Amino acid sequence: MFKKFFKHYCSFRLPQKSILGFKVLSSFHSTLASYFLLLSGVLINPYFGLKYREILSGTFFNIILNISLIILIFNIIDKRKQLNRKYFLTINSIIFISIPQIIFQIFINLKNLKILLTWNS
Repeated sequence: MFKKFFKHYCSFRLPQKSILGFKVLSSFHSTLASYFLLLSGVLINPYFGLKYREILSGTFFNIILNISLIILIFNIIDKRKQLNRKYFLTINSIIFISIPQIIFQIFINLKNLKILLTWNS
């Protein structure tokens, strides 16, 4: 009874199209995009330099990267019924393990951004 009540009154539907009118990614495509962003973040981060502008742009890059990963993880969870449960957990296990690190990186980069913006003023 509780399950029926919860399903009927407490559920909400997420839109199937993005703000720009594109179709929302499937669970598998969100997983591929997440792995691509994780890999690009690992490979590109060491190449941000030591000057003020370079550190500032690297901080912005990391904030946008990690927020994009959080959005993709929400989409993966929303579309999880498209994949078999065992397959879903297998391909997304690394992404789920990295969630605390992603959230931590968002806060660290926001702190660094605040320091950078107030330091140069």
